[in-house]
Amino acid sequence: MRPTGVAAMTEVLKRYARASGSFAVAFEEGRPVRVVGRARREDHPFLLELVEEVVRAFPGKSGLVLVSPERVRVAYREEGLGA
Repeated sequence: MRPTGVAAMTEVLKRYARASGSFAVAFEEGRPVRVVGRARREDHPFLLELVEEVVRAFPGKSGLVLVSPERVRVAYREEGLGA
């Protein structure tokens, strides 16, 4: 049985980072689009699928999901902040 929910997905992502190293997933308009970092290229589709559950909490936003062995963080772009 596959784990479900944001908490379960973040645990799987952290476990992956413990084995492979930290990585990030870029998302645009609420959809994961690209993996950057130490993740193996053949694992990218799997990681994009896992991150999709996390990104659902930020519909329509763009940013990064930062994954380390200790935590999963989300940094997203706020509209109208300029700079």
